[in-house]
Amino acid sequence: PPRRSLQTSCQADEYQDSGFIFGCKGGSDHNPVQIDIVQGRGQLVTLPRGMFDISMSITQNMFIAVDIELLLYDEQLDICVVGPPSLGCKHSFLCSSPSVYCIGHEGMAIHNSRNTGKDQLIKILGGTNRPMRFDIFGRGRSIGSVFYSHSRVDPCPSPIPGCRICTDNDACGPGQVPQCDGGFSVYCVTSTSTNSITTVSATATTTTSTTSNIATVSSSTATMLTNIKTSTRTSSSSSSS
Repeated sequence: PPRRSLQTSCQADEYQDSGFIFGCKGGSDHNPVQIDIVQGRGQLVTLPRGMFDISMSITQNMFIAVDIELLLYDEQLDICVVGPPSLGCKHSFLCSSPSVYCIGHEGMAIHNSRNTGKDQLIKILGGTNRPMRFDIFGRGRSIGSVFYSHSRVDPCPSPIPGCRICTDNDACGPGQVPQCDGGFSVYCVTSTSTNSITTVSATATTTTSTTSNIATVSSSTATMLTNIKTSTRTSSSSSSS
């Protein structure tokens, strides 16, 4: 049977800041992440040190002629390792079969291949020994799906890759604190104190998250559409102590 990911969401006191979540025990049944590239380069996902057997592939819409390039970066050296020479990348050649890792970089064995000329696959054998990053580059408007898998993350970070602690979010205004539920949404909660009584209330009774299915990447002309649906929360609560 296919290996399943044991963690596909963030903890209740965290929020998801990426379309990709990498559980420490690995997984190969992740839902594909949908991407819509207008034009230019965008950051897809950053991999920490100790990500084992990462596989990242792009399947492009066959009805759209413009290609998407999957790029692999070394964040420590700040260089493009795999990708077109025109984008300043070191290696562009294709490996002969999916089992062949024909590219070497700083002690890591890397596979790069294309199927039907448009679909692309990049894999790293074993663990990453430094932070790495996948970017995407669109030569024009293009749509596709990203499939990914990994065997484990060791050492296991907290939060896991793809999640962030709720208090890291600085979008709330003065007198408000962020509140999370493990999804994309971060809710701003107002806290007021009078003598020994503290009242906490969700002042925004209706909050519609429009960012839960649109994650902005590092190019002003490129966006990544994830498969996460938008969510609406209607709440009004208070507690005292």
